[in-house]
Amino acid sequence: WLLVVVGATGLHVWVFTALGRGVPALWTVVLALSLFGLLGFPIGTVISTLILYHWFKPETKEWFGVR
Repeated sequence: WLLVVVGATGLHVWVFTALGRGVPALWTVVLALSLFGLLGFPIGTVISTLILYHWFKPETKEWFGVR
């Protein structure tokens, strides 16, 4: 369990720092995590839907350099 917690913590720290820098790889990671989050009915579905709605906006894709 310790390895899972350390891995999840590392992922969260990377996501937090990469969001501000607009790292292109993060766009794909968050997309995958949000699609997986859709399975968490009902709260996860609502939150992931909101994330995906904003994730595909042109200004968000521009920030991450995604076409």
